[in-house]
Amino acid sequence: MEIIGSIASVLGAVLSAYVVWQLRQIRMRFIFKARFPELLKSLKRYARELSRNLNSFDESHREIDTLLTKCESTLKSLESKLSKEVKITATELITLISNRSKPLNKNNVWGIYNNLQALIVTLINFQKDIEWS
Repeated sequence: MEIIGSIASVLGAVLSAYVVWQLRQIRMRFIFKARFPELLKSLKRYARELSRNLNSFDESHREIDTLLTKCESTLKSLESKLSKEVKITATELITLISNRSKPLNKNNVWGIYNNLQALIVTLINFQKDIEWS
């Protein structure tokens, strides 16, 4: 009888862990669907503004620095909602932005901009993949 009780306890613990994991997945999916489109829209806007300011780089240092800070913050918020593969790319961009040189260097900012554009395309594809799963 003790063996049956032990087996039942182990099965109950495994089943409980599975239910907790499933609930977490549902919660993350809900948060993703609620917040992801808004965060992606913000990143697209920052990229557009960054491109415009890069055309007048010498007069736009402060605006560019502010945009990069906003972009970094948005990426940090987005990071926890991403799959492992996409999260790595986002984390690399966060690191690139946070380690940017001061004073700003136009070539470095163009590199950040290009990486941001690549990440945006990846995020759009990721969003489409999630919608189909």
